[in-house]
Amino acid sequence: MLILLCVTLTMSYNLRYPATDNPQTAGNELYTRSKCTTCCRVIFATPYNYDNNRFFTDDDYKTDRGRIFVMDMEFDTINQVSAPAGGYEQTIMLRPLVEGRELQYFEFASYKMFTVYVLPRRVHDIRRGSHEKNRLIIWSKNPPIEGAPGTDNQRFIYVHPYDSSFYTSAVEQNWKEYKQHFFLRYTTGSNKLCYEICRGNDFQPGTDYSSQRDWPGEEQMRNVAYTHQIKAAYCDGASQYQMFIPLYA
Repeated sequence: MLILLCVTLTMSYNLRYPATDNPQTAGNELYTRSKCTTCCRVIFATPYNYDNNRFFTDDDYKTDRGRIFVMDMEFDTINQVSAPAGGYEQTIMLRPLVEGRELQYFEFASYKMFTVYVLPRRVHDIRRGSHEKNRLIIWSKNPPIEGAPGTDNQRFIYVHPYDSSFYTSAVEQNWKEYKQHFFLRYTTGSNKLCYEICRGNDFQPGTDYSSQRDWPGEEQMRNVAYTHQIKAAYCDGASQYQMFIPLYA
């Protein structure tokens, strides 16, 4: 069934603007990946059992009771990655884990960015800036310069579930209570934002910022089964919809 779904998606996926910037190469990096001792690829899974509407238990894992959902692309092959064309941005979604699927691997990158492992010129990005309800997409990596235009909404902190005493600096106080969350780096005070998984019919971007409507690239994704978009939302340390677990691979 899952194989058939992937085939159907591949056949029906409409790539409007194919990439021309060689996103599969890492030529814009300052390191050689094969020689890097700190680089690693990772799958970001949710601890929530969406098939049974509760957190996974040890018994669930042993008996395969419920599918594991992970971060993934909206498309199915690396050749379907788009050029960075406004209006046709491609979302990072939550989809069922598929063994060996390349597009489910990410990488902890430098400058607090997260790279698509097989597309190292593409990174996590919040579409149209770090505002509530804006969607998580992949986009060309902006210059890693503090305060550079478009950089702030490409920088995130994954908050490992260390003891709170580990987080000691004034900056770390902003996120220490949001364990297993992706914290948007440049949000503080009462406007702290984290990744959150969309549920139900929540495919429409928020209307509280620049009168957003569906962007053209999202239209074909509205009724695809077994997928959830990911959005920026006010951080909630206890929310199961904001928790992710890195699986190092």
